[in-house]
Amino acid sequence: MNFKAYDIISKLLPGYALAYSLIFLYGDHTVYFKADFILPITVISYFLGYILDTFSSWLEDAFYFTWKGKPSTRLLSKQKGIWKIPPPHFLKKLKKETLKMLDKDVPDDELFKFIQSFAYTINKERLSDFLQNFIFARVLLTLCIVLTVLFGIEYYCYWQFFLISLPILFICWYRAKQRAYYYAAEVLRIYHSSKTKKK
Repeated sequence: MNFKAYDIISKLLPGYALAYSLIFLYGDHTVYFKADFILPITVISYFLGYILDTFSSWLEDAFYFTWKGKPSTRLLSKQKGIWKIPPPHFLKKLKKETLKMLDKDVPDDELFKFIQSFAYTINKERLSDFLQNFIFARVLLTLCIVLTVLFGIEYYCYWQFFLISLPILFICWYRAKQRAYYYAAEVLRIYHSSKTKKK
């Protein structure tokens, strides 16, 4: 099977991390680390990565809840960014002009979907890269949650576990949030730049 680079990064590597963590916790790692098991573990790892990817998409609404809403709608409705990602200066004007063009008042979520579909016709490749970066960060966050639970069951009595795991969990959580904002801001920037060029 020929893996694309994105498949290797987003599925195989997180799958490896989960597979070898399970072996470390519940298996005989002196046996499974041998060369004979490399191929079957690679296949299993890809499958586990695929499951993590699916599970992370199911958890997306939960992540948005912890982020106090979707980054896209927060940018449009409150013009609020986060650390290192300020809201674009043109947001208020962009929203007003787009609603005028649509000739109707629509919720911010629907408005962003319209802007997103338009932006993809302009620069699909760049937006796909931003989206894949967000998805990868989301998968890593999901992996970190799963590993925290698995290792927590075994090492909850050790304060060192929490000293290590909780900062890592927070970093993955915040990085996924940043990637979501980067993607939403880039969609708005590409849409705005296309409208500016037409004037």
